[in-house]
Amino acid sequence: MVSLTSAVACTLGAIWFGLPGSSLRNAGLKALETVGAAAVFLGANLAAGMIVIAALHTLTGSLVSHYILGDVSLLGLSLLQGMVFAWWSSGAHD
Repeated sequence: MVSLTSAVACTLGAIWFGLPGSSLRNAGLKALETVGAAAVFLGANLAAGMIVIAALHTLTGSLVSHYILGDVSLLGLSLLQGMVFAWWSSGAHD
């Protein structure tokens, strides 16, 4: 399904919006850069969350579950962080 919708998007982008096929490679590289930055932010967010949970447990003695770090919103927010960082870094080189 993803291949089909990608092919349709490429066709529509070229025909309806007049997007040049030569810039598709750069867009793909930017997407990979964004996903990579998001993965780094996700790892950093998980590590920071575990440190905060361990510190709260040590300081208060109460048990705080690590399951809170499994919330899907953390993935979405990490992707947003990665997108902003990738766009920021690409704007810095212009």
